[in-house]
Amino acid sequence: MNQEITIPVLTAAIPSGDDARALASRIELAIAMGQHQVATDLYRRFQALPLSDSERRRVHQEFAVLDRLP
Repeated sequence: MNQEITIPVLTAAIPSGDDARALASRIELAIAMGQHQVATDLYRRFQALPLSDSERRRVHQEFAVLDRLP
């Protein structure tokens, strides 16, 4: 039973603020599962969120994996 597990890409709009953490969690999971293209696509969406500098720093501090993405 060797099934490939994929992480679905979110299709709904994600509001800024604390919900950015949910997107960051998805990015972290995608990287852990070796799905780097999914992580990159999700990170582009994260970068496009209308976050303040302090909000963006807070999420980056909590999810260090974000600092490793282009």
